[in-house]
Amino acid sequence: MSKQKQDVSFPNHEKPAIENASEFSRFPNRQITKARLSIIPFRAATDSSLKGSDLRILCLLGRHVDRAGWCSRSQVKMAKEIGCSRSTIFRAINRLVWAGYVECYVQEADNGRDGAHLYHVIFEDAEHPADIPAPPAGLS
Repeated sequence: MSKQKQDVSFPNHEKPAIENASEFSRFPNRQITKARLSIIPFRAATDSSLKGSDLRILCLLGRHVDRAGWCSRSQVKMAKEIGCSRSTIFRAINRLVWAGYVECYVQEADNGRDGAHLYHVIFEDAEHPADIPAPPAGLS
C-alpha cells in the first residue's frame, strides 16, 4: 500500500499567507513594531502556587523588561491592558514578590507621594546563595 499525501483544508478554502518558515524570507524588510515576546522565569510556568492573574501580570512585566530584567510600569495601565482592577494587579504583584519572581521598588515623586514603581523580574532561582561558588581569589 502506498501512502498518499493528505490534503489539508483551511477555513473558507484559503491557504495561509506563509505555509512554511522558508517562505518568510519573501519579506526581508519586515520590521517588528511592537514587543512580541515576554521574558519570564520558566519555573513560573510550572508553579502551582501562582494564580492565572499572577502569571498574566508576570508575562506583562516580562514584555517590558530590559536586558537586566528591569521595567517601570503603571499599575493602572497594566490593569487596563489586562482588563482587571488595579487592586488585582497590586495583589498579584505582592504574590509574585512573595514567591520570588519579582522585586518591587517604589520611587518617591517630587511631591513626596509614591511615584512610579520599578520592577525587577528575577530570572534565576536564588533560593540557595550558599550553593553559588565564590569568585576566584583576586577578583572582586
